[in-house]
Amino acid sequence: YVRVYGELRFFNGKRNVSSHKVRLVTDHNEIAYHGMEAIYVHLNKTRGPPPVLGQHGAQGAGQGSGVGSSSVYSSGGAVGGYGGMGGNNQGLTPIQAAILDVITASPPGSEGLEIAVIKQRLTGRYPSNQIADTVEWLICEGHLYNTIDENHVQSTSMSG
Repeated sequence: YVRVYGELRFFNGKRNVSSHKVRLVTDHNEIAYHGMEAIYVHLNKTRGPPPVLGQHGAQGAGQGSGVGSSSVYSSGGAVGGYGGMGGNNQGLTPIQAAILDVITASPPGSEGLEIAVIKQRLTGRYPSNQIADTVEWLICEGHLYNTIDENHVQSTSMSG
Protein backbone atom coordinates (compact mmCIF):
# COMPACT_ATOMS: atom_id res chain seq x y z
CA TYR A 1 0.00 0.00 0.00
CA VAL A 2 1.02 3.59 -0.60
CA ARG A 3 -0.32 6.90 0.66
CA VAL A 4 -0.74 9.65 -1.89
CA TYR A 5 -0.91 13.26 -0.73
CA GLY A 6 -2.52 15.72 -3.09
CA GLU A 7 -5.49 17.83 -3.89
CA LEU A 8 -8.38 17.95 -6.29
CA ARG A 9 -8.52 21.08 -8.42
CA PHE A 10 -10.92 22.34 -11.05
CA PHE A 11 -9.49 23.99 -14.15
CA ASN A 12 -11.46 24.89 -17.28
CA GLY A 13 -14.39 22.84 -16.03
CA LYS A 14 -12.29 19.70 -15.62
CA ARG A 15 -11.23 17.93 -12.44
CA ASN A 16 -7.50 17.42 -11.97
CA VAL A 17 -5.66 15.56 -9.25
CA SER A 18 -2.35 17.05 -8.24
CA SER A 19 -0.19 14.76 -6.10
CA HIS A 20 2.48 16.25 -3.88
CA LYS A 21 3.95 13.13 -2.35
CA VAL A 22 3.71 9.33 -2.55
CA ARG A 23 5.06 7.20 0.26
CA LEU A 24 5.01 3.56 1.27
CA VAL A 25 2.64 2.63 4.12
CA THR A 26 4.75 0.93 6.79
CA ASP A 27 2.21 0.95 9.63
CA HIS A 28 -0.95 -0.90 8.69
CA ASN A 29 -2.89 1.03 11.34
CA GLU A 30 -2.78 3.83 8.79
CA ILE A 31 -5.17 1.84 6.59
CA ALA A 32 -7.74 1.66 9.41
CA TYR A 33 -7.16 5.35 10.14
CA HIS A 34 -7.87 6.16 6.49
CA GLY A 35 -11.22 4.39 6.75
CA MET A 36 -12.15 6.35 9.90
CA GLU A 37 -10.99 9.60 8.32
CA ALA A 38 -13.10 8.92 5.20
CA ILE A 39 -16.17 8.33 7.39
CA TYR A 40 -15.48 11.53 9.34
CA VAL A 41 -15.12 13.63 6.19
CA HIS A 42 -18.20 12.06 4.60
CA LEU A 43 -20.36 12.73 7.68
CA ASN A 44 -19.03 16.26 8.03
CA LYS A 45 -19.71 17.06 4.37
CA THR A 46 -23.13 15.37 4.12
CA ARG A 47 -24.59 16.14 7.56
CA GLY A 48 -22.66 19.24 8.51
CA PRO A 49 -20.57 19.80 11.61
CA PRO A 50 -21.32 17.49 14.51
CA PRO A 51 -23.53 18.66 17.37
CA VAL A 52 -21.84 20.17 20.39
CA LEU A 53 -21.89 18.04 23.54
CA GLY A 54 -24.74 18.93 25.84
CA GLN A 55 -27.00 20.10 23.01
CA HIS A 56 -29.69 17.95 21.44
CA GLY A 57 -28.84 15.07 23.75
CA ALA A 58 -25.37 14.54 22.29
CA GLN A 59 -23.43 12.76 25.00
CA GLY A 60 -20.54 10.38 24.92
CA ALA A 61 -16.92 10.10 23.92
CA GLY A 62 -14.63 12.68 25.38
CA GLN A 63 -17.13 14.23 27.76
CA GLY A 64 -15.26 15.84 30.59
CA SER A 65 -11.93 15.38 28.81
CA GLY A 66 -10.86 18.92 29.62
CA VAL A 67 -10.04 19.59 25.97
CA GLY A 68 -10.98 23.09 24.77
CA SER A 69 -13.23 21.85 21.97
CA SER A 70 -16.34 19.96 23.00
CA SER A 71 -17.43 18.70 19.59
CA VAL A 72 -18.42 15.05 19.35
CA TYR A 73 -15.97 14.57 16.48
CA SER A 74 -13.11 16.50 18.09
CA SER A 75 -13.40 15.26 21.66
CA GLY A 76 -10.17 13.30 21.62
CA GLY A 77 -11.43 10.31 19.66
CA ALA A 78 -9.41 8.38 17.12
CA VAL A 79 -10.21 10.72 14.24
CA GLY A 80 -11.33 14.10 15.58
CA GLY A 81 -8.67 14.32 18.25
CA TYR A 82 -5.97 14.11 15.59
CA GLY A 83 -4.69 17.62 15.25
CA GLY A 84 -6.48 20.11 13.02
CA MET A 85 -9.34 17.87 11.98
CA GLY A 86 -11.33 18.69 15.08
CA GLY A 87 -10.49 22.36 15.24
CA ASN A 88 -8.02 22.22 18.12
CA ASN A 89 -4.25 21.74 18.33
CA GLN A 90 -4.34 18.51 20.28
CA GLY A 91 -1.52 16.19 19.27
CA LEU A 92 0.51 18.84 17.45
CA THR A 93 4.02 19.99 18.27
CA PRO A 94 4.49 23.60 19.40
CA ILE A 95 5.76 24.72 15.98
CA GLN A 96 2.86 23.00 14.18
CA ALA A 97 0.37 24.65 16.53
CA ALA A 98 2.12 28.04 16.14
CA ILE A 99 1.88 27.88 12.35
CA LEU A 100 -1.81 26.98 12.49
CA ASP A 101 -2.39 29.79 15.00
CA VAL A 102 -0.73 32.33 12.67
CA ILE A 103 -2.93 31.20 9.78
CA THR A 104 -6.18 31.15 11.76
CA ALA A 105 -5.43 34.57 13.29
CA SER A 106 -5.13 36.07 9.79
CA PRO A 107 -8.17 37.48 8.00
CA PRO A 108 -9.85 34.70 5.99
CA GLY A 109 -9.53 34.86 2.25
CA SER A 110 -9.51 32.55 -0.72
CA GLU A 111 -5.84 33.24 -1.46
CA GLY A 112 -4.66 32.02 1.94
CA LEU A 113 -1.54 33.26 3.69
CA GLU A 114 1.88 33.52 2.07
CA ILE A 115 4.47 31.20 3.63
CA ALA A 116 6.93 34.14 3.80
CA VAL A 117 4.46 35.97 6.06
CA ILE A 118 4.25 32.94 8.35
CA LYS A 119 8.06 32.86 8.55
CA GLN A 120 8.12 36.59 9.29
CA ARG A 121 5.56 36.31 12.10
CA LEU A 122 7.45 33.42 13.70
CA THR A 123 10.92 34.98 13.34
CA GLY A 124 12.91 34.52 16.52
CA ARG A 125 10.78 31.60 17.69
CA TYR A 126 11.66 29.04 15.01
CA PRO A 127 14.26 28.84 12.21
CA SER A 128 13.00 29.57 8.69
CA ASN A 129 13.92 26.14 7.32
CA GLN A 130 12.10 24.41 10.20
CA ILE A 131 8.98 26.48 9.47
CA ALA A 132 9.15 25.52 5.78
CA ASP A 133 9.54 21.81 6.63
CA THR A 134 6.67 21.98 9.10
CA VAL A 135 4.39 23.72 6.60
CA GLU A 136 5.15 20.92 4.13
CA TRP A 137 4.34 18.33 6.82
CA LEU A 138 1.06 20.10 7.66
CA ILE A 139 0.13 20.06 3.95
CA CYS A 140 0.97 16.36 3.63
CA GLU A 141 -1.06 15.52 6.74
CA GLY A 142 -4.09 17.48 5.56
CA HIS A 143 -4.00 20.37 8.02
CA LEU A 144 -3.13 22.90 5.29
CA TYR A 145 -3.57 23.13 1.54
CA ASN A 146 -2.04 25.29 -1.20
CA THR A 147 -4.33 27.96 -2.60
CA ILE A 148 -3.34 30.26 -5.47
CA ASP A 149 0.21 28.88 -5.78
CA GLU A 150 2.80 26.81 -3.95
CA ASN A 151 3.67 29.78 -1.69
CA HIS A 152 0.18 30.37 -0.25
CA VAL A 153 -1.55 28.08 2.24
CA GLN A 154 -4.86 27.92 4.09
CA SER A 155 -6.00 25.82 7.02
CA THR A 156 -8.40 23.01 6.19
CA SER A 157 -10.37 23.89 9.33
CA MET A 158 -11.11 27.43 8.10
CA SER A 159 -13.93 28.38 5.79
CA GLY A 160 -13.66 31.27 3.41
